[in-house]
Amino acid sequence: AHSAAVLNLAPDHLDWHGSMEAYAADKGRVYEGNTVACVYNAADPATEELVREADVEEGCRAIGFTLGAPGPSQLGVVDGIL
Repeated sequence: AHSAAVLNLAPDHLDWHGSMEAYAADKGRVYEGNTVACVYNAADPATEELVREADVEEGCRAIGFTLGAPGPSQLGVVDGIL
């Protein structure tokens, strides 16, 4: 894939995945092999960790998103505009 996003890691689907670790591993697979961007929730350190652990192509960027003002390499909301 060129890009992928993980919005959060929450214990919503443990009945399907069996454990939080398995759930995180499955969600993290969306980043594997990305060439352009891995988008993660800057308010959820677990999603950032998935990006750090992902096997992506050289040059692929990590981009955090937030509902507030963005920091460097982040997307966010300023004056009600994304």
